[in-house]
This record gives sequence, structure tokens and C-alpha cells, in this order.
Amino acid sequence: MVETTTEAEKRTMRGYLLGDLSDEEKARLEERFLSDGVYFEQLSALEEELIEAYVHRELEEPDRERFERYFMQSPVQRARVERTAIVLHALESARREESLLASTPSRFPKVVRLRPSRRALGFLLAAAALLIGVTTPWMLMQQARLRAQIEQSQAALRQEYQLEQQLREEQKQAGAQIAQLSERLRELRSPQLNNPILDAYPSRFTRSAAGRAANELTVPPGGKTITLLLHSTSRKAYPTYRLEIVDAKDSVIWQREGLVRQPTGEYVVSLPSELLPPGGYTLQVFAPNRSQRVLVESYRIQIGAPR
Repeated sequence: MVETTTEAEKRTMRGYLLGDLSDEEKARLEERFLSDGVYFEQLSALEEELIEAYVHRELEEPDRERFERYFMQSPVQRARVERTAIVLHALESARREESLLASTPSRFPKVVRLRPSRRALGFLLAAAALLIGVTTPWMLMQQARLRAQIEQSQAALRQEYQLEQQLREEQKQAGAQIAQLSERLRELRSPQLNNPILDAYPSRFTRSAAGRAANELTVPPGGKTITLLLHSTSRKAYPTYRLEIVDAKDSVIWQREGLVRQPTGEYVVSLPSELLPPGGYTLQVFAPNRSQRVLVESYRIQIGAPR
């Protein structure tokens, strides 16, 4: 493997393995070794060096403490360290035994034959080292992937919780609005007493020295519904009419087909008082002509605050 990392990168790798990096630095390093195979191999090699140095008690005390506190916190990593220790101790024992056999005359041939040959022992240790070398990168990559999956799951859970809280709040507000509307509908359907009846005259009859004036109307306190008597002297008669209520900004706030003129000449309109808060309005009566708007009467009213 060609060495491509600098000393600074090695220090960063070492800090990653010993838990000295911030979460942001760890995330950047994991993103790199997941996409760069050579970088990942060099990180794995450095990890093996740390494990062997720890087993041989060659790590200095600060690094040894960090190694035990961070690296061996994972059960998988502890198992790797224990497995490496077993293999290294087996190698040392094999070397000592080989040295002892080489310096001691063979007095027990039968027993010696039962011992594994040097070639067999070499193959065994090579297989164990190969197994460690293959599984170590895989476990490190799996650990990084699991950490990323856990973080994604936690973020999704937090988002789902926030959405659930928002939906609950919206449901609570909608429930309160429905309750208010139900109560208002019940009041409107119930018999009501002393509802005010207010007269309004067409704009052509409400003139003053300053020009056309509005019908000054006041809704008594507590009035839920008001009834408007729209007086008319128009000579044009239609079976039904269309009524539009326009506010001071020329926006239509209410409209309805089917208005009928009474035999006495008035139009009768009953409205919820909350539809006409204090302010200026224009009530326009149109003929039922869909091809063009034919204005029959116009009433300007000014709703005053309750006294």
C-alpha cells in the first residue's frame, strides 16, 4: 500500500481513534474514509498499530487512558483487542517454544511428533492474522454506517415529533373554532327577542348639504341579528333580485340571489350583527340579469358603535 497521508492526517486519524475529535471533525473524517479506499486502509493500519501497542503496553499513559476510555467502550472493539492479544501471545509462546526446542536435545520423539510443525503453526497464525485484517475494516465501516443510520433515525423521529405536535395544536385550534361556530349556529337557530329593525333609504333620498349622506344605523348592545328594511320607490319590478354588500374597501363581503320585494315596496334582509361591525357599507340591489349587471337600488349605511 502506497503511503499517501501526511503527518497531520495521521494525527487526525489517531485523534479519531482515541476520541479526541469533535463531532463535526469525526463526521468529515468518516465521510472521507467511506469514499476513499486508500485512506480507509491507512486508517485501518494505524488502528492495528494502536491495538498492538496497547497489547504490548507500549502506549504512553495519556494515550492508554484515552484508548481504554473511548476505543474499548464498544464491545466489538474490546473483542478485537482481546483477539489480537491472544494471537500475539500465541506467537510469542510459539517463538519461545521453538527456541527452547532448538537448544534442547530431543529426548521424547513421540511427544515431539504430536506437536504441530512449524509450517502448520505458521499457516495457523497467518490465517488468524488474515481473518483479523479482513474483519477489522469491515467492522469499522459497519460501525460508521450504523452510527449514520442511528443519527438519521433520530433526526426523522425529531421531525415526526415536531410534526405531530404541530398537528395536535392545529387540531386543538380547529376544535375550538368548530365549537364557537356550533354555538353561534345554535344561537341563530334559537328564537330571539328584541332584534332591532332598522330602516334604510336609497342613496338618492339621503342627500345633505355636503352631498349624499349615509343612513346612520346603530346596533343595540347584545343584538345578535339585525333586520334591515330597505325602502324602495323603483318602478322596475322583477320576480327576484340579487343583493351584494360591499365594505369601505369596495370588497364584496356577502351576496345572495333570491331577494324578493315586499308588496309594500321594501326589501327585508336579516343579517348576523357580527357581519356588519362598525364602519361604512353599501348595499346594492341588482336585477336578475346574468348577461349584464343592472343596478336597481343602492343604499349607503354607516354602522355606529353600540351605545
